Amino acid sequence: MDGDDKTLNDVETNEQTNETNSTTESDAAESKTYTQAELDERVKEQDKRWKDRIKGLKGEEDGDESSKEATKPQEVDREERYDRLNLKTEGIKDVKEQDVVLEYAKFKKITVDEALQTSAVKAELKELRTANSTPAPSTRTGGGMRDDLAHDAQMLEKGERLPTAERRSAARAYLAKKK
Repeated sequence: MDGDDKTLNDVETNEQTNETNSTTESDAAESKTYTQAELDERVKEQDKRWKDRIKGLKGEEDGDESSKEATKPQEVDREERYDRLNLKTEGIKDVKEQDVVLEYAKFKKITVDEALQTSAVKAELKELRTANSTPAPSTRTGGGMRDDLAHDAQMLEKGERLPTAERRSAARAYLAKKK
């Protein structure tokens, strides 16, 4: 048991010596006065360390070239987003239609507004709209189209009164021809 106590005491003394060493070093660093150039250099080093840490978090590679390449696609994205917003205000809300206009503008190296005015884009948009449009709702009902004269004749046979004398006489003539 005495051996165990000595080890614990040794560990405690080692910890105390480590703490004292670290505190004396930091006290010495605090008491030292730095020139403005030295302070600026330390700040630059710290900034560099932080930038490296941030790059590591974002997954970016080191080097200025990669940061320049990363900004170019963002600029393109901003331009494309602006152009798509502009197209939406012009009434072109479908993504496929927007793609047609943007591709044509990029191909001809003109602005999106100029591309909208060209007959080729207008024709392409018209074609897309007709292909994507839904068919008009059917006017057909479950019973199909009915012949008014035949309907009137059926009503007359049932004993129902038709609203006008002309329809009654037409229904009687129809029934006479049918018999």
